[in-house]
Amino acid sequence: MKQFILCPECGSVELATIDTSTVPWWTYIHDCKNCGYTIMEYASEWDALPAISVRQPWAYLICAGLKDIENRTWKLPEKYKGQRVLIHAGAKPWTWHAVRNYLTENTAIVFERFGFNGTWLRNLQTSAIIGSVEIVDCVQNHPSIWAEKSKMRYDGLSPDRYDKIYNWVLRNPVLFDKPVLNAKGQLSFFKPKID
Repeated sequence: MKQFILCPECGSVELATIDTSTVPWWTYIHDCKNCGYTIMEYASEWDALPAISVRQPWAYLICAGLKDIENRTWKLPEKYKGQRVLIHAGAKPWTWHAVRNYLTENTAIVFERFGFNGTWLRNLQTSAIIGSVEIVDCVQNHPSIWAEKSKMRYDGLSPDRYDKIYNWVLRNPVLFDKPVLNAKGQLSFFKPKID
């Protein structure tokens, strides 16, 4: 079995093999491809990187550094603030029709500039870990063109119904050269295990 870990020497994201024969103290055995640092430590001393599932094309746009906000209806748990997380591209991408309807005038410019279209969307990898990003903050009504705004709405019951949208602020994205295929996603944060 394999899990993603951060190299303690250079900070790169690495896929490490877990030696399960040393149970109950699993051991990560890995040489960092970036700096050559050899990692052979007990799993109790290392924490595997968590992942979050994001549907395409948003997963790609995050990892490529084009989208700096992830919008959620739930607040980022404090323990993930400032942490690097893996981006899992969900199994079902948005349809091109849904993407076009979602885009604002400002975000549509990004799609136009890079030539993103329906064919491009169909070719994006799904059910895979495609990269990583740092989540540095969680706010509401961020000024980014990608940030959805919290808003008041009348629901027929309460005149002061408030739809909260949390904008997770993203930095330092990494798009993997080769995605890790056939990775199953989950709701919320999860630690992927790769065979």
